[in-house]
Amino acid sequence: MSCTKGVVGREIDTRTIPGQGLQRSFRSAMIIGVSYSLLIICIFSIMIFPVFGIIRAVGVGLVAGLLFGLVAALSAGGYACLSHLALRLVLSYNGSLPLDLVPFLDYCAERIFLRKVGGGYIFVHRLLMEHFAGLERAKAE
Repeated sequence: MSCTKGVVGREIDTRTIPGQGLQRSFRSAMIIGVSYSLLIICIFSIMIFPVFGIIRAVGVGLVAGLLFGLVAALSAGGYACLSHLALRLVLSYNGSLPLDLVPFLDYCAERIFLRKVGGGYIFVHRLLMEHFAGLERAKAE
């Protein structure tokens, strides 16, 4: 991972490999989700233990911890990961894109249709991009 200085002097993370942003989102969602789950399990178990006993306290703590952990994980990047996965599955099912997209994009970059820029890909020439976009429009009409 490389960083560059931004306008206000803070570091800006730049992506160098495809999918790096998604990997960061997944990692942060897992860390936040597990941390919140463990914290809530401990808090609920300690709070409910004197009233209901250890077995019920741990059971309630587990249920509450898993629910709060899931919500925290989804809000910390998990929703982006699930949305990305759903989009990839739908596009693969429709035949619009292959499921293993990075090797396909690398293949296109080797054939000089695309150029790798950081962790993404761009068309080499605007006319080429417009040509491929026009094929889809002509097919729809």
